[in-house]
Amino acid sequence: MLGDNFSMLDVAIAPLLWRLDFYGIELSKNAAPLLKPLLLIFLSSMSLSDQDQPSTRPYLIRALHEWCSDNGFSPHLAVQVDGSVQVPMEFVKDGEIVLNVGVDATSGLRLGNDFIEFKARFGGVAREIVVPVDHVVAIYARENGQGMAFPPPAPALLTSVTPSIGLPETVEAAVADDEAPSGDEGAKRGVLRAVPVEPNLDEP
Repeated sequence: MLGDNFSMLDVAIAPLLWRLDFYGIELSKNAAPLLKPLLLIFLSSMSLSDQDQPSTRPYLIRALHEWCSDNGFSPHLAVQVDGSVQVPMEFVKDGEIVLNVGVDATSGLRLGNDFIEFKARFGGVAREIVVPVDHVVAIYARENGQGMAFPPPAPALLTSVTPSIGLPETVEAAVADDEAPSGDEGAKRGVLRAVPVEPNLDEP
């Protein structure tokens, strides 16, 4: 499956070298041209089932959105912003924006497998929001911080932002609110907590 171009040693070393940046290790500039071939080696070593494995992120987002709605909480998305994200850039802070995606704060909300789309008002102006699912780094209930965090998009997908630490300030996007949203008033910052899972006693 690997062909004649790659040896087993190539396949073993390539993933390690490709993830050096994840561990904070920088290669010299002379080694930079090696990264692209290493990626090709790494992908060639993966089975088709590994490469085509669907992401669980959109399903988890939908499940937690439903959990928030059923329990009277306001679901919020923390989004890492770059050129592929369509949001009001004036409300982006440190490369991130937090959006209220509750049913009362949005219109035409669609939680798809690839994109999250909806309409909302920012400062009384209707805006169309489009967020790639892989740019959602957290979904949580604003009232108690319970939710789930996700890995940020791959560095190759980012174009102009640097991720910040912690949850950014909330931008309220309410269709019924004509006042300009404020990240300073009413915004909650805190530690993201996992949603507790209770056992189903009805199951055998």
